[in-house]
Amino acid sequence: MYADADKGVWFYLTPSLSIELKRYEDKSDKKFPIVWYEADIHCSPETPLVAYTNGAKTPGTARISPVDFVRQRHIVLGITDDHFGYRIVENDKGIPPGIIIREGQVITTQTRTKETLPNLDILAVFEDGSMKTFKPQEHTAEEYLAMGVRSTYAFGPVLIQNGELSEYMLRDEYYSYHEPRMAMGMIEPYHYFILCVEGRLENRSKGVYLNWVAEKMLEKGVVEALNLDGGGTAVLTFMGERINRTGSGIRSVGSMTGFGVSDLVPEK
Repeated sequence: MYADADKGVWFYLTPSLSIELKRYEDKSDKKFPIVWYEADIHCSPETPLVAYTNGAKTPGTARISPVDFVRQRHIVLGITDDHFGYRIVENDKGIPPGIIIREGQVITTQTRTKETLPNLDILAVFEDGSMKTFKPQEHTAEEYLAMGVRSTYAFGPVLIQNGELSEYMLRDEYYSYHEPRMAMGMIEPYHYFILCVEGRLENRSKGVYLNWVAEKMLEKGVVEALNLDGGGTAVLTFMGERINRTGSGIRSVGSMTGFGVSDLVPEK
C-alpha cells in the first residue's frame, strides 16, 4: 500500500486485488479548471466488487457519512453510487428508486416509464465479474437474477455501451452543464475503471459535462459505463480517507461500492 496525496498517487496490491488511483489536473481553460481522479482496478473471484448497503429493514435507507461508511467496513477503495436509498425515503417528487439488486437481494422494482432526470438506466454486475448496461425497463429484477446478475445500479444516463458512446452522449443538449461527477465502468470482466471529477470549486475545479466523462472513459478502454449520482453525493475514499473535494456539502449515504477490505483502514 502506498499513498501520497501531495503527488496524487495511491496504490494497493494483494495477490487478488490491484488498485491504481491517480489525480489529474487540467488548467488550460482558466474559466473551467478541472481536477479528476482515475482508478484502475483489477478484482478477482476471491476479491470481487461489493455493493454495500446500510439499514436492516430496508437496505440503503439508513444514511451515514461516506467516510464513516467505509471505515466501519474497512473498505480499501470506496465510491458513492446511485444513492437509491434517498429515492426510497424521500420520494416527494414521485421519482421511483429504480430496479435495485444488491448482492443477490432484490430491494426495489419500481423504475421509470419515460426519459427524464435521472432516467434510471441500469448497470448490472454479473457473477462472472462482467458488467452490462441496460435501459430502465429492459428487464425485470427476476430476469436479472436469472441472467446471473449479482447487483444493479440505477441512475444514468448510460455513458458507454458495447464499446461505443451511448446514444445520449451523441446529443449536444443532454445534461450539458458542469458538475462534480462519478462514473463506473468495465474494461473487461473483473477489470473496472472509476472516474471521479471534482466540481463547484471556483479556482480549483468547476466540474465537467457528461460527454467529457464518457469520452475519457472510452479512451481508457472502457466498454460499458454508467453515470452515477454526482454533485454533493460524489465521494471517493482510499483507506478510510476522503480523496476528492467538492464545493458543496457532502450527502450522507445508505449505500456505497467497495473494492477490497483491510485491517489497516481505521475505524475512527
